[in-house]
Amino acid sequence: MELNDMLRRNADICVIDMRTPKDYANGHIRRAVNLPKKDWKSCSGLCKDKVNIIYCYSEACKIAAAAASDFSAKGYRVVELQGGFEAWRFYDLPVERSPRFYPLPDQARVRTHLEYRLLKLNRRKKHIGERLVKMFSGHNLWL
Repeated sequence: MELNDMLRRNADICVIDMRTPKDYANGHIRRAVNLPKKDWKSCSGLCKDKVNIIYCYSEACKIAAAAASDFSAKGYRVVELQGGFEAWRFYDLPVERSPRFYPLPDQARVRTHLEYRLLKLNRRKKHIGERLVKMFSGHNLWL
């Protein structure tokens, strides 16, 4: 992607992540500054003299589009990243993590928070199944 090339060349740009602080902490584009919707009025992290590349969750997410119109009305040069963070992850581009709200196990190579939650659910189901087998072993149950 073009943004990845710009980051590798240390281009003079500002990258702004419009997602929630928890999602930002779980993974964001390198050099991105988190600016959730509740902090839009402050415009902290935006640069007047540089191009601001903003992104949110996905192509369907309209947060970045709304932010782009607000910020451009205030005089900032703004470009929206097509596809958002979902596209960035789809192309397996580099992601940085902040101190995590949801620790992701390295050995499982879990790519998203939802996959991690599904992994935990499956482990819990397996544990419950093992407990039921132990509880009813030796009993003749007729269904």
